[in-house]
Amino acid sequence: MIGGAVLALISLAMTEPMRQAISAAGDRGIHAVFAGRASAERVITLEETEIYALQLGAYEDGGHAQQEQSRLTASGIPCIIWQDEAMRIIVSAALTQEAMSMSMAKEMETFAIRRTLPELQLRLSAGQEEVDAAASLLLLPDGTFARLHTCGAGELTQLIAEVRASAIRGQRYQGHPVCAQLAQSLSDWCTLMEHAAAIYDGETALCYAQTTMCVLCMELRRALQNQANASSTASAQRTPSTAADVMPPA
Repeated sequence: MIGGAVLALISLAMTEPMRQAISAAGDRGIHAVFAGRASAERVITLEETEIYALQLGAYEDGGHAQQEQSRLTASGIPCIIWQDEAMRIIVSAALTQEAMSMSMAKEMETFAIRRTLPELQLRLSAGQEEVDAAASLLLLPDGTFARLHTCGAGELTQLIAEVRASAIRGQRYQGHPVCAQLAQSLSDWCTLMEHAAAIYDGETALCYAQTTMCVLCMELRRALQNQANASSTASAQRTPSTAADVMPPA
């Protein structure tokens, strides 16, 4: 049953639009607003970040990519499909090329790729408790990805527990669907990592945690970009009211 659960959760089970295709690097400086009945306001920034990944293969057909992902995972090489202009099977992701885990690929042919996570600025406007919860939630993936590069394999269980607790707290903010989707995705990630820790050795589980969290960071930015684009289009089609939907660039 555990193995089946891992395969079922292997793609993080993210809800739409978090499953949208990932762009290689969106426009820098996207500005979005999460508006609500404001008694507090806060601006947060997701910093521009370079990431590196170890690719085992690239496919145009999603079915073939999923078959290869399942085969590799069953053979003890947990991996994930990274979707941009192709379906890329990724086995390791890190903040530097040197930090990528080469041991996971064993004797397989690999290809190192580099991408940039674009900077995003977000204005949160709601009650103070909701603003604080949303800010913590939206900053959590980037912060967790960074922490996964400094923690040891023996610390993964504690980190999973902290992420789950933070995701639960983040559910207090109901002002925007991206927050609800992100909280669910983080909860799914925690479940997936618990199963991975029970099946794989510590270093393999930690590498898999880094890879899956990297993709979650990318998909969060994609969802926020979609939200900003949709808000900008809606604003252009109506008379402006109390607040802009998209923050003007500085």
